[in-house]
Amino acid sequence: VVADRGFRQDPGRLPDEMGLRPPEQRRDGALSWTLLFATAATSLLTALWLAPWLERASKRPSGRLLNWTPLPVGWSRPPDGLSRRRVFYLIPLAVFAEETYIRGLLWSRMAWLGRWRPLVNGTAWAFYHLNQPIKRAGGSILPYAIVASYARESTGNIYWTAIGHYLSNTYGAWSGGRQRQAGSSGP
Repeated sequence: VVADRGFRQDPGRLPDEMGLRPPEQRRDGALSWTLLFATAATSLLTALWLAPWLERASKRPSGRLLNWTPLPVGWSRPPDGLSRRRVFYLIPLAVFAEETYIRGLLWSRMAWLGRWRPLVNGTAWAFYHLNQPIKRAGGSILPYAIVASYARESTGNIYWTAIGHYLSNTYGAWSGGRQRQAGSSGP
């Protein structure tokens, strides 16, 4: 996509399109910031209710679909907790790749969606995580992805979404490691 039309027209416009350069501050953004905070509150409350409900539902015999992972990645088990390698290498690389692709390049190509762009982009980002069980992709990742897309819309760049994404992944690795450690120590 980049080689198709990006570099022939103007190679300097791509960082602006992708949100890599801080834009000039908008003066008419009061409505967009209100929408961001309303979306954030709604999505976070939904996630706080939906994720535990999906977890309980997945333990029932009829909840097998919620535990299904559409794209198995071949891990025998997830990595254990935090390590220097994960904090300073793996997580930053994953965040950089996902943010510049989903909320950078794809975002700029979704301008034709107008006011639906944050919703479609956030949903696309959640579906990008189909290497996770359905209950996690729908109950945790989707609400936060929509909030991040509205943050991208409100700020005009990917810096804040990248910081939030990094903190979320680091917290997830830390809490997952703690849960596995507590489960392995047993009573």
